Amino acid sequence: MVIENASYIHYSDTEGLRIGARTPIRDIGSYPPVENGFPILVEAADSIGDDATLEERLLRPEASLDFYPSLIALGAEAAVEDPGGTSVTPIEDLDNGTKAAGRLIEVRIPAVPPHCGAAYKKLPASGETPPLDVAVMVTLDPKHVQVLEARIVLGGLGPRPVRAGRAEDIVRGQPIGEQVIRRVAQAVSEEAERIFPGLSPAGREGLRKLTDQAIGDAIYLTQPDFFSGG
Repeated sequence: MVIENASYIHYSDTEGLRIGARTPIRDIGSYPPVENGFPILVEAADSIGDDATLEERLLRPEASLDFYPSLIALGAEAAVEDPGGTSVTPIEDLDNGTKAAGRLIEVRIPAVPPHCGAAYKKLPASGETPPLDVAVMVTLDPKHVQVLEARIVLGGLGPRPVRAGRAEDIVRGQPIGEQVIRRVAQAVSEEAERIFPGLSPAGREGLRKLTDQAIGDAIYLTQPDFFSGG
């Protein structure tokens, strides 16, 4: 059941997370099932540091940073109410003008499947470089030697987050390893330059490093031995 205009967080192993649109971000980050099963959301919530609600972060004029990229990486959906009823859409298709066309009711995040890891990294604004962030979710094969699927989401390059499709294609199907991670991180830097030609060299390098760290952390959550030589 959708509870209109409410602040709530529910979790179950079958449905995952259901978060009311007016839930404060700080409450999401401190909710025990989020702390235990969705560290990417804890990292994103910690980067915000204000009293904003989920609705306010997603529907502000420029919503590309912080929580939004992490929700896209997790495959979240948005429940929106309009005169025709309640519809559910992938969170990445949520229109920033939803308040005019309908009303965001809740966000639904599936439970993280086995063999998956997700991580979030943020680069503060510096000089001519705006704040940037990267959210990553990777799915490994059951033996934890190959990347089966990946979502890499970039924030700060425009009013909405963007998927780094070329980088996702590079890592998909590859054995996990530092060389692949470096290739993907470089592809993100190049893709960012294409998306936002005005991004400074420092910004591109920052995104490269963020991606390297985020993919490494996501893999580590699934395969801790990867970085210990095991």
